[in-house]
Amino acid sequence: MTLEGKVAVVTGAARPESIGQGIALRLGMEGANVICCDLREADETVAAIKEAGGNAIGFQGDITKWENCKGVIDFAVEKYGRIDILVNCAGVSSRLPIEEEPLENWDFIMDINLRAVWMMCRAAIPEMRKNEFGRIVNIASEAGVLGWTRHAVYGASKGGVVSLTRCLAMETCHDGITVNTVNPMTIPTRLFLDQGNPLVGKNLDDSLDAIPMGTLSTPADIAGAVNFFVGPDAGYVTGQYLNIDGGYSAGKAYDKKVEK
Repeated sequence: MTLEGKVAVVTGAARPESIGQGIALRLGMEGANVICCDLREADETVAAIKEAGGNAIGFQGDITKWENCKGVIDFAVEKYGRIDILVNCAGVSSRLPIEEEPLENWDFIMDINLRAVWMMCRAAIPEMRKNEFGRIVNIASEAGVLGWTRHAVYGASKGGVVSLTRCLAMETCHDGITVNTVNPMTIPTRLFLDQGNPLVGKNLDDSLDAIPMGTLSTPADIAGAVNFFVGPDAGYVTGQYLNIDGGYSAGKAYDKKVEK
């Protein structure tokens, strides 16, 4: 177990079959003490981690409020003496043409996808500096580095996360802290499928057609990338983003898969 004894906070970890839950479960299986932070109770995630032999506890709070961001970090320090790992995974999405996007969606999405990430980092970094060690992974999206139709607000928020990551990596590079980003492609999580958007099925089909490997990724794929960034083999990696996309961002595979 590569994270034995480490203390990790994962935001957005409560929803079943979500990316955040998958990340929390993986870190717990690697030996970390995981604090599952979410707006809702994270009992299911905590139970799954414990069932797998790990150690976890929930923290319920709205991380668009500074007192909750500081609160979960303080909770980690009070319970375990420090904070080693922060994974910012809480997020919301929107897939509307710009003229149909409600004006209030800008603030709503930015508050959760970008401002909350900044506040969580702002709360965690001083504690990490005390121990001269920290691993921060921000979950963004390929929409933050590539232009996608009907993703203007969402893409802007995730592009902000990529830029924030680079700036914080430079700000903490002498403190034993690394800051990196993982960019998922389309993942058929329950949140994505339950949007009630008639375009969801078409989006999945379009994604499958565009991904060279021909399959959609899973929360476990994202969790594996996060585990690399927070583990012992990535101590010299900071300010980077990793696309988990089956080759989507690399180019176009014109040849269909040949059955052997």
